[in-house]
Amino acid sequence: MAVKKNNKLYAFDESAEMSKPIKQMFTLKVLSADNIEDVAIYKTFEEAEYKLIEYLKKGTCGWIVSNDE
Repeated sequence: MAVKKNNKLYAFDESAEMSKPIKQMFTLKVLSADNIEDVAIYKTFEEAEYKLIEYLKKGTCGWIVSNDE
């Protein structure tokens, strides 16, 4: 029997002080010393884009990965 995969995404809601299901999240990844590292996970594309721009200005290779339900 196949195991059902749970594809729900969760993010911490500061006002409720608990994790809640969300439809999408954005992970910022950077390349450093021949390794791909996850920098952070953001609830909105704009937050991830702002941080990505900071890394790109420093000359660090980076990109945003979108995870949807």
